[in-house]
Amino acid sequence: MESGRFEEVVNQLNGFMALPFDVPVVFKECKTSNAFYDPENKQIEICYEFVDKIALDVAEVTETEDDIKRVSVDVLLFIFNHELGHALIDIYGLPVTGREEDAADQLSMIALVWTTEGGEEAVIHGAHWLLSRAGKTELDESAFADKHALDTQRFYNLVCWVYGNNPQAYSYIVENEYLPGKRAEECEAEYSRVSNSWNA
Repeated sequence: MESGRFEEVVNQLNGFMALPFDVPVVFKECKTSNAFYDPENKQIEICYEFVDKIALDVAEVTETEDDIKRVSVDVLLFIFNHELGHALIDIYGLPVTGREEDAADQLSMIALVWTTEGGEEAVIHGAHWLLSRAGKTELDESAFADKHALDTQRFYNLVCWVYGNNPQAYSYIVENEYLPGKRAEECEAEYSRVSNSWNA
């Protein structure tokens, strides 16, 4: 191969190769309940108030102190990986053809399912937390204009993808009517598309 052509190919490959990049994770007092990726400082910020709020929300639907801790950690894992999705999209300029918030939910689900023991349960706990938030939220016009999907929609997406990854292991999601049967028919294909996209 001619040296000029070789350099051209190397330059093209370098454009596709992602170099390692440190993303600090900062826990801090914010005077508000939130977690977010800060693109200016390239860091994930999680407010102490948000951690407290999750624990209070989880305490409303769980019975023991151990359950509160376990489920709260799962919800935080889901949120952390969601914010990591925003970081990856920003830092590496990943293409997103729909809502970035949906893509971040997808990355969170994929990261937990692929890399974490009990990751599917963490996604389900995150989804149930979103559903519990939906029950406390009064919808107005601004909710429909928000960059996030409605919390109830996010719940259905997440449980669909977990079910689609392993329908036999998570058949109870459909049997207990957490997910309508009509949507469940599409979940294996949906999970496959999400998985292939993030894998690429």
